[in-house]
Amino acid sequence: MYMRCLLSAFLLLLLTAGLQNRLPAQLHSFHHLNRANGLSDNNIRSLVMDRDGLLWIGTADGLNVFDGYSITSYSNEQVPEFPSNSFAQLTVDSSNRLWICFGEGICWMDAKRKFHRVKLQDTITQFNGLAVFETKSAGLLLQTDKGQFNYNESSKKWEPLWWLPSRFRDSAFLNVQNFEDDKFIFVFQNDVVILDYATKKIIYQQAFSIPYSACRFGKDKIAVGLQPGIVDIVDIHTKELKEYRIENEENGKKFNTALSDVAQAVNGQLLVATNFAGLVTIDTNGTVNRFTHDPLDPGSLGGNSTSCVLSGRNGEVIVGSYTSGVSIVNINYRGAAFRKVFRDRNGDLFDGFINEMEEDKKGILWIAAYDRLIRWDQEKKESRFYYQYLQARVNLKKHVKMRQVDHAVIAENSVPKQLSLWDD
Repeated sequence: MYMRCLLSAFLLLLLTAGLQNRLPAQLHSFHHLNRANGLSDNNIRSLVMDRDGLLWIGTADGLNVFDGYSITSYSNEQVPEFPSNSFAQLTVDSSNRLWICFGEGICWMDAKRKFHRVKLQDTITQFNGLAVFETKSAGLLLQTDKGQFNYNESSKKWEPLWWLPSRFRDSAFLNVQNFEDDKFIFVFQNDVVILDYATKKIIYQQAFSIPYSACRFGKDKIAVGLQPGIVDIVDIHTKELKEYRIENEENGKKFNTALSDVAQAVNGQLLVATNFAGLVTIDTNGTVNRFTHDPLDPGSLGGNSTSCVLSGRNGEVIVGSYTSGVSIVNINYRGAAFRKVFRDRNGDLFDGFINEMEEDKKGILWIAAYDRLIRWDQEKKESRFYYQYLQARVNLKKHVKMRQVDHAVIAENSVPKQLSLWDD
């Protein structure tokens, strides 16, 4: 009996792996980091991966680093240079130094993991650190509530960048991402701007309704995430755009969901973090898929309230959430999926032995168990149970063999004969 159970489980994994080319993205299996395995807090504010492959995680209560095996945490009790334990944006520069933004300043970490506090103009330590980014022509730049600063090697001081266009003065800055080389995408309260630091000119500017995040999406396009739940793919030369509405569904009703972050994966897909609808992906053909949390699937997304998303160089996709820590998956690898528990519309559960399986022409998987037939629609993530109640005269030792007829699966040499199932 034990070997038969193992064989059934292996058969389910093997068959599911063979179906993956036709199944939705949900079959990717996520690894989770949260307070249960050492994370200082489950509210994730920022993510960055350094050149050694270490994942740095900024939370609402502490800084964490994950080396693939364990988590090390840092707090202002250990590091007096930290002005608080609430971490904002994290950046790693070309020298592999970690830069950390706070609402009360900016710190950086050297190769020996010693932390240092930034002083603007050699005196100012209290300021709102909004972002750190690296340009080819101007080097490292600090975006603060007091403007942009770069480091003067001669004076050894962080000094204001005086030549910035007037659009950058007294503006409600939200986000910055690299477009290419010296060109950077800036998201403000009412518009999106691309500034070329080499020519010191704005090469693109366009108004949007409540933009929140933006990134490059193709050679001459950017993706702009609007907070009301809309992603606009925009040609920066013609300003023509294609709109995608990111919707959530509850009790059969669809509604827009607020967006948190957008980023481009190494395979060209757009990754969209949402407040309530999990992680959404849009491929280069415009196909939309969604990863969501499933309480019955330990390999699903950790939570649907996602705060940020990071794309790694080797196919890693790292998703931060407001309440459930970090979920990690590699889009270049799709192992065999695993389904431990089936649940039907009535809430009934099944986690017993499996005798045999068959896939019909619509891609529905039919599973013969000891006490029922299970119809599993993986695209809709729906299960239905069909029970067969046997009379006492039935020979229970009789073998049940599944075969496929058109779009239905029927049982041969089984009793009672009146049972018939049709795929609806």
